[in-house]
Amino acid sequence: MNDWNELQAAWRADGLAGRVRGFRRGAWLATIAEVVFALVSISGAVFLAVRGGERWTQIWAVLIVVLFSVALGYALWSRRDALWPSSAAPLDFLAEAELRCRRRLELLRFMLRLGVAEAVISLLLFWFAGPVLLGFSLLALVCAAGYFWFRIARARALREFEAIGRLRKELEG
Repeated sequence: MNDWNELQAAWRADGLAGRVRGFRRGAWLATIAEVVFALVSISGAVFLAVRGGERWTQIWAVLIVVLFSVALGYALWSRRDALWPSSAAPLDFLAEAELRCRRRLELLRFMLRLGVAEAVISLLLFWFAGPVLLGFSLLALVCAAGYFWFRIARARALREFEAIGRLRKELEG
């Protein structure tokens, strides 16, 4: 019983409980932001498809819906341990943190591939049927923003992964 009290005291003293709550809150906020962004993007694509009536905008709108559906599904699946409370023992905290970092890195790689696919599809659609200069300009801005977001998110995940590795070595050694 004494070990359990010590573990609870360490859990509260180190702020781990607060970190877990904060991480869960951040995961929910990121998920809500992604859903809102997806809905706004899909609404804009559908509006352009209905308003313009051209075949390429309709194809593009369908592709936007499909790609965002895939992206949101994958994001929810990869965050499943962060969105809902875990029943794992507190001693498994490091293993869960490593798993969360691996999933975050996998999600980033998936989003990069999905972004490249969307960029190629958009380039082809703009090339064949749209305002090429405007399309290329907008796509260049979106790609630049995505690139910087990817670099920042990847660096953050790698730093956290390295910190967990150092802590694991310290605890094991």
